Amino acid sequence: MLLAELLSPGLICADNSLTAEDSSSEDDWGDGEGWGEDADSAGFADVSADVMAGIEESAGGENPSRWRLGGFFRTEWALWTERFEDNPFAKGRQNLDLVLRYKGEILRLVVSGHGEYDVAYLYQRDSYDQPTLDAYEWLLDVRESYLAVTFGEVELSIGRQIVVWGEGDMVSLVDVASPRDLREPGLADLDDLRLPVLSTRIGLFVGYHRIEALVIHESNFGYRPPPFGLFSPLPAFLPDDVVEFLSTTPVWYKHKQALFSLNTQQVLLRWGYKGPGIDLALYVASVLDQQGVIELDYQALLSGIIIDRSTDIVLNHHRYIMVGHSGAWPVDSWLFKWEISAEKDRNYNTGDQEAVQPELSDEQAASIGGLLGITYSGLKDTMLFLEIKKSWLLEDLPDVLFPVEEPSIALRYTHDVLDGDMTLALAGILFGWNAQHGWLARATVSYTILDGLKAGLGFITYQPGIEVGMLSGAKRHDRVWAKLRWDFNIL
Repeated sequence: MLLAELLSPGLICADNSLTAEDSSSEDDWGDGEGWGEDADSAGFADVSADVMAGIEESAGGENPSRWRLGGFFRTEWALWTERFEDNPFAKGRQNLDLVLRYKGEILRLVVSGHGEYDVAYLYQRDSYDQPTLDAYEWLLDVRESYLAVTFGEVELSIGRQIVVWGEGDMVSLVDVASPRDLREPGLADLDDLRLPVLSTRIGLFVGYHRIEALVIHESNFGYRPPPFGLFSPLPAFLPDDVVEFLSTTPVWYKHKQALFSLNTQQVLLRWGYKGPGIDLALYVASVLDQQGVIELDYQALLSGIIIDRSTDIVLNHHRYIMVGHSGAWPVDSWLFKWEISAEKDRNYNTGDQEAVQPELSDEQAASIGGLLGITYSGLKDTMLFLEIKKSWLLEDLPDVLFPVEEPSIALRYTHDVLDGDMTLALAGILFGWNAQHGWLARATVSYTILDGLKAGLGFITYQPGIEVGMLSGAKRHDRVWAKLRWDFNIL
């Protein structure tokens, strides 16, 4: 299991669901593949010129403003449930997002930004190392900011964009376009999970069909826990004496690929069909591996510690080829989703974890994978979800560092009460058929106080499992939290 595939919007945002009735229509490109305003903000499902004309007519001929300015403020507070005797303060994050939009007849402009500060790190500040403070204390980021031009059935967009691929709600095999915020497994909100990248995208509509080409110019690999910080599984994959050696100094990840380079451009192609009763898509992508493989040079680490008491662990993001297919098919109250993928020349870390100084290397291998998702909406105000994902390496790689071939099993339950103002949700994901590589589960209650104002309570538990996996670092990380979100419009 790769860390970038561990998280997903379905598990993170349990009320973001796709019902059988929503899955497909003649003129809706906004749900299953994420090509609409909600999931895939670069668009192609915005209000058409005819609809805009109707709005203007209904408004007495007055043109509505083409500019929109708004955003949301969120405050989130959390406590470690297993650390009351130590430092129970898990989070006190405050964040503000602003977005400016312009919608013309042929031009669309989006400019947005994100800022956050976590006051939890002001309490017992000396107990945190610098990599942890760098990762979690504060963040300023340019989010989706792009210009889109429409020429009839063709749209060209340039800028920082989020692109969503695939049909998986909780896990995915083909969603390789956008990096992720993986600092807190199972906790990030949907608004923060996927991150934009500088890219150029062109799309063509032909009836129910859509053809799209995307070139990603930015080698952005998202956010992740520091090597020996909160939620990092890395110490579990290394011998104890190596962990002790590395823990004597601040350690950061360093990406081998430059942020911008001609030889790191990524090319992605997608064909989609959204007709009556079914959604289908084919994908081809030449991309850099978001996860990356570790290049652990003990001599360089030792030199760094001796010279300046700090060091880096290098992540090399090799290029690989992905070919995939996805589909969604509603049958009465059931919605069936699937994904199939084949990967060529993807690199995986290998090495003997029992060695005193394991010689980590990376080996290339081809793989295939499949995902099956089932959603049931036949019960009043209730949704049930099940997804199973499994991959197979087509070559024998001894001592693979991460359990790549182990399946993921994800489940979700949501129930609306109080006329839909309150949502109760349960979600969980198991790694391995018997959860031997760990599992996590969360329960949330969200309540709409009034339009634009929503409150929520939640609890999450992490169970690392009896075998090493991606949750091995989360041994005492159960937490309870409360949050309040205010969505607003300025103009």
